[in-house]
Amino acid sequence: MSIIVYAKKRGRVPVNKKGRGRITDIAYLDVVIEPPLPLQIGHRIHIYTLSNYPDKDQPQFDDLKKYRAERATMEGIVIGVRTAEPEVVELVVKNTIPATTTEYVYLTIPYVEGTTVTLGLWRWAAATLAGFLTQGKRHMQLDRKAIVYHNAPLALGVDGTDAWREIALAEMRDREVGGMYNRNGGDEEDEDEADERDSGDERLEDGRSGEDDE
Repeated sequence: MSIIVYAKKRGRVPVNKKGRGRITDIAYLDVVIEPPLPLQIGHRIHIYTLSNYPDKDQPQFDDLKKYRAERATMEGIVIGVRTAEPEVVELVVKNTIPATTTEYVYLTIPYVEGTTVTLGLWRWAAATLAGFLTQGKRHMQLDRKAIVYHNAPLALGVDGTDAWREIALAEMRDREVGGMYNRNGGDEEDEDEADERDSGDERLEDGRSGEDDE
């Protein structure tokens, strides 16, 4: 199972292991958009990094946080839990993209069992115990209302604006404001498919009419 994760960059730490000819690093990221499924060990994830996008052309959405998403050279399997606290969990992802110096990704995400992550009973108990010992040192919040523009390599729009931004805004039309929006969302039926389906229904009805006439 592959899951897209949207996260903000927090930093990198170089790792120099003996016997290796190059220096690798560990990337630290904060997940600020709720994932489509609760993350758990064994999931394959694809990471998109977020940067602020101050879109001034759509004042009707000024109350929403706006991000530009860019596909990162980081994807792989969640292999473990580095730390677990009552409000925050840090997951370890083994990066499987070879053409990068990033070996591991530490993903920090607000801990909401069954919503953001699924750790299981014993890890939940460990997180609760850690809360008493650490007094809940870290706190994070998800952006419940946000627009995510995908930075796709498209041509400029007719008015000179970025086409990827236009697509993101177009797909927001006729949707309820208050959730996460992105270019990959939506299950709307294609017009050609709808026409073909309607034509098929008409042919079926004509065939039945012919049988009735006989």
